[in-house]
This record gives sequence, structure tokens and C-alpha cells, in this order.
Amino acid sequence: MSQLDQYLLKTLLYLFDNWFNPNTGIVACCIYDEDKVSFATSTRNGLNWLHAERNAYEKFVASYNCKPSSNATFIITLSPCVKDLKYRGESSCSELIQDLGVKRIHFGVLDDFHVPTLDEYTQLGFTATVTTEPHLAEMCQKLMSMFATYESRINSELLEIKIELSLEFFQPVWNVISERNVISRENSENFSLPILKTITPTKNTNQNKISHNCNL
Repeated sequence: MSQLDQYLLKTLLYLFDNWFNPNTGIVACCIYDEDKVSFATSTRNGLNWLHAERNAYEKFVASYNCKPSSNATFIITLSPCVKDLKYRGESSCSELIQDLGVKRIHFGVLDDFHVPTLDEYTQLGFTATVTTEPHLAEMCQKLMSMFATYESRINSELLEIKIELSLEFFQPVWNVISERNVISRENSENFSLPILKTITPTKNTNQNKISHNCNL
């Protein structure tokens, strides 16, 4: 498995660890910059959502007191947004990455709502790649498919949806761990492993209802 896909796997495990937090969205991001690494998910922001790339950037700056270098890589479960979005108050994630001077992006699935082909990112000045690991691609595709499958329920009932799906939803992650033996208990860097599939989440009945947004 390539180094970038190993970090994509760790990004998915980070998402798993935070999956039942009521403020956690569906997308996760890692910024990898030599010895500096930052993980984040998309999160609720009032009636909107803060995208995973921006959250990972802010965590990176807070952790290391500097911005990612131009040699950094953004590793994301879903390719970065490009278009203007009604429920995103900030600039697009692609613009954020461009403004940092970062060229390298790697992701689990192409979001064809924003770009029809990988070449579109090349035209924007990125060196863009998508995972070649089938199980990682399957997991990221499942995450992206949640937007179309659940539509308006995403904002008002996301936690309930996640509970309905159960932790079996993450089976492709356990498959790649089992087949590749890439992460063991000793070197998992505190990320959860399949034993945590015994977790029984509880619903947060006080969760706020918010307006629909298809780009968590």
C-alpha cells in the first residue's frame, strides 16, 4: 500500500473514532507535511458545516504554529469542493489549498458534483491522485453516497442515520486492515480497530435541526 493510501486509511479510522459525535459530518481530511500531521472531519457550524479540509488546516496551525508548507499533501475521503455552495460561508476547499501553495491532493473518491474528471484538478494547478486500493475506494464511495441516499435527512437526522447504518458500515476498512495487515495494535497511533464494533451509540434527542446541506 502506498504511503498516501496508508494515510487515507488512518483518515478513515479517525472518522470512525469520531463517527457518533453529533457534530461530526461525513468527510474527513489529513494534512501530511513531513513530520507534521493533522486529522479532522467536517463539523457543524451553526446552520452550516465547516468542511474537513478547513478544519484540518486550522488544527494544523494550532498544533504547529505554522501553515502547511508547499510540500504538504491534503489527503481527503472526498475530493475537495470547487463550486460555490449555499451553505458554505468560506471559500472553496480547492481555493484554500491553492492559497497555501499546496499542489498535492490525494483522495478516496472523485466528487463529480464539483469536477467531472481528475483532469479538472490538473487544470487548477493540482497534482491530484485517487486511491488505487479497492476497499478504501469502496468505503469513500459509501460515504459520498450518503448524500444522495439520505438527502434532506442529512442535516436534521445525521446521527440517527449513522446509528441505523451501524458500525458494519465501515466493513471495507476492516477488510483492508485484515488483508493488508497494515495497522496493528502496536502501531495504530491510538486509532480504533475492529474491536470497537461492539460500541452501542445512543441518540442525542436534543440535537438541533438544521437546514439541508449536501457538502459536509
